[in-house]
Amino acid sequence: MQQDKPKVIIYSSFGLFPMLEYELDIAQTKLDLGYEVIFVYNKMYDSIYKDYYEMNHFANTVKHLEIISKFKNGMKWLNKSKGKISLIDLGDIEKKYKKNIFNEIRKIDKQNVNDLYKIKKYIFRELNLYDSAFSGLSTLAKVESYHPPIDLLKKHLKRQLKVALKAKFFADYIIKEIKPKIIYIFNGRLPAYAPLVIECKNNNIPFNIYEYPIVFDTKYVVTENYIPHDILSLSDHLYDIYIKNSLQESFKIKKGE
Repeated sequence: MQQDKPKVIIYSSFGLFPMLEYELDIAQTKLDLGYEVIFVYNKMYDSIYKDYYEMNHFANTVKHLEIISKFKNGMKWLNKSKGKISLIDLGDIEKKYKKNIFNEIRKIDKQNVNDLYKIKKYIFRELNLYDSAFSGLSTLAKVESYHPPIDLLKKHLKRQLKVALKAKFFADYIIKEIKPKIIYIFNGRLPAYAPLVIECKNNNIPFNIYEYPIVFDTKYVVTENYIPHDILSLSDHLYDIYIKNSLQESFKIKKGE
């Protein structure tokens, strides 16, 4: 009897950023090791992400279809080698929980934005969706303060809570039904990705976050079991590298400068 291959999830960038070449690099490395690589993506445009595209509905739809075309063409470049390639459409997962998602979205619609901002909390299935939703708001509205104007809160907060809500349903499905050995997640901070990061932690599933580097677009950053935006974890990691490096202290300081 043939044994199932260990599963690796690549929770992709949804085409919001040009990260496909990085994802293919990660995928090919795992395929060569004999893993089943499962790409999670959105086949059809979902208007809940319209703030990320920043265009009208028709233009957003066209842009998304172009991105999916490039995504599938990219899959053709992969060599299955010893492994296996699978695709999971988030739209198919959403159909399984359509009624539940709709009911929970209605609850968000009934919330008062001022109250949400005041208590900084919106709990769903023991997970506070507010933090990642506010992080998404801050990015979209280019807000560098914890006190954004009320018009930006009204425009973005509830929609970002809905993004996080859907992502929580997706995360629960991936953890319980697919049972991956390791998960690669783009960004990890925004509401489309943060719930899966938290569920990985809650279920002791190793995860790596891949993100744009600080410099040079030809390389990418991968952090193990924490998001690169977590300054405390990142600083601890860098300090550990610094201490273990065998170079002379003066040279390390000079390179850092």
